[in-house]
Amino acid sequence: MNNTQPFEATILLVDDDVDLLELIKETIEDDFSSVLTTDRATAALELIKSKKIDCVVTDYRMPEMSGLALIEYITQNHPEIPIILLTSNGSDPEVINAIETGLFDYVSKPFKAPVLLNRIRNALLLPRLESLIYDLAKTVAPDVSIDGTLTGSYQEKLETFLKIEKQIKPRISLKK
Repeated sequence: MNNTQPFEATILLVDDDVDLLELIKETIEDDFSSVLTTDRATAALELIKSKKIDCVVTDYRMPEMSGLALIEYITQNHPEIPIILLTSNGSDPEVINAIETGLFDYVSKPFKAPVLLNRIRNALLLPRLESLIYDLAKTVAPDVSIDGTLTGSYQEKLETFLKIEKQIKPRISLKK
């Protein structure tokens, strides 16, 4: 789908519709270093336990184990893995509850490939950006505590944030 280097990331696709699963894989496989698929949420659990998964894209309704049960397991046991839910009803109370309990985002079916790709990229970029900001803040403003509070006067805080902003702006790139 693209002409640039793929993200160094493993994406796990989970959907009981094997045809849709294959279509999604074909759509995104050029953009990521590895795309794994399974048509069962229980098999997804085994893959998550045995491989380094960077993002999970799962269907909402599946037999045997629902996408919501899978999301609950991942958010409790692997909170570092962002999850994107595929659903036909984004306003369903269960979807809203999943978002409140750790779901990164959702995509309504039918969806356009660029929308799904952007959601996956965002899920992968957010932790990288947070880490970059934290590292830059520690370099530029060593008096920033772990919880983000600053010591000193308002003027000192403002000057520190302006230094951080000046350092961060040229370094942030949303390119792969």
